[in-house]
Amino acid sequence: MADYAPSGPDPSFEDVLDSTYSVETEASTVKGIERPTFTETSTVAVPLPSFSRFMDFPVELREMIWDRAMRGTVHPANMLGNKFAEYLVTPVEIREFLKTTNNTERPNFLPPLCRISKSTKNETIGVYLRGSKFMVASFLDNRLLDGFLQTAPKAYEAIRSIHFAFFDCYPGPEMFEKNSDLELAVRCTGLRSVKLTFHMSRLCDLVKRDPYDDGEYYPRSVEDMWTYYKLARLMDCENLENVDIQRKGRSRRAVECGVTVSQDLGVRIKAEYDEKHHGDLNVTYSWF
Repeated sequence: MADYAPSGPDPSFEDVLDSTYSVETEASTVKGIERPTFTETSTVAVPLPSFSRFMDFPVELREMIWDRAMRGTVHPANMLGNKFAEYLVTPVEIREFLKTTNNTERPNFLPPLCRISKSTKNETIGVYLRGSKFMVASFLDNRLLDGFLQTAPKAYEAIRSIHFAFFDCYPGPEMFEKNSDLELAVRCTGLRSVKLTFHMSRLCDLVKRDPYDDGEYYPRSVEDMWTYYKLARLMDCENLENVDIQRKGRSRRAVECGVTVSQDLGVRIKAEYDEKHHGDLNVTYSWF
């Protein structure tokens, strides 16, 4: 087969983007084959397609589009830019954004789509809140998330999942009358799932016979845990479907009694919630 020899220069990629070409035909020297050659004639601006009736779509359809546009988009998970996550897939760790901002009206964990227009802001925030899992790891995290939810219409109704990663660090009723984590959970009236993290050492009491003794762990009573952490307040969450008790810590001696206490606590939570709400709360257990 004979080689194909072009009779004129092909346009560059930049030429194709910036110019239009008219087609002329000239005879090729290769066995009478004719091929088009391109001659630059003019420069034109190609307008981008536009659609101005998006807000005429039903709200359900618009929310599906917003969800699709956000979901899985990779973004910096902290303000240092050295950790990444995916919107509506990876849990939102409030503490990573608390390092550089306390702006409750425009927190930096919001996706860019929630900032593009005043007319769509509340709608996109609702989609984001319903599809995200939030991790609260301190009192300051709690205040930032709660403060933001106060500024957005129906935001408390939209939250579906919260993980209280240091729930066991509540210092008790002698220092604070209310457990701020549970108070936030109750305010989130649309909440479906709660994860409560306990270190194994906080599920047990360490008893030492003398200063040089390693001591022994004894399980705390469920009644003591219930009263100390004010868990009765959790029963005021109207729409819970799942409570996960997450255990952390690998001390063998603490684990032996801590596992039993966490399971007994889960049984108490389910029994109390089911009795009050005539439902079937799902209680699960996990490890950190």
